[in-house]
Amino acid sequence: MTNVGLSLVLILVAIACFIVLCYKGLSPVASALICTAIVSLADMNGFANGFFELFPMVTTGFMKFMLLPFLTGAIFGTVMNASGCNEKLGRWLVAKVGPRLAPYTLAALTVILLLGGVMSYVFVVAYLSFGILKQANLPRTVGLTIMSGYMPIGMILLCGATTTQLIPTQFLGTNIYAGFHWESLCLWYAW
Repeated sequence: MTNVGLSLVLILVAIACFIVLCYKGLSPVASALICTAIVSLADMNGFANGFFELFPMVTTGFMKFMLLPFLTGAIFGTVMNASGCNEKLGRWLVAKVGPRLAPYTLAALTVILLLGGVMSYVFVVAYLSFGILKQANLPRTVGLTIMSGYMPIGMILLCGATTTQLIPTQFLGTNIYAGFHWESLCLWYAW
């Protein structure tokens, strides 16, 4: 088996191991370290390079770029929850659109935040969904489904999305507003 094939197998084993370890109650940090050790076995430069150099470099790079957005989003969501703003906003929105359209209102808010480039949308939408879904008498899993299901629509498929891949624009000589993505319309109606 080539190194690429071995890497693929070890990545799949590490993902399955991470899921099992987290469901068994092990800390996600400890699970990530164990799974990193599994994947590092296939590193072309050796285990020590993958585990002690590459993993910390990538992890700290992610934390460096995403700490401030996640921290401000979590603070904003906590303040909304503590002040009761999410319940008041949920009561007002459900009164305007009705309980039947409450999930669609939450989906529209998710897409608007994503189109605006709010990378910590998860915290904002989570706390908004607590108030909206409570007033509409719906389970919280609906909010989780909306947050994860509408993420590709708001971040990738819609025209002008801030995280749209720019590779087609380089080869086609267009910009990110050049055409409507029919896939997004199909996904929107399929939901």
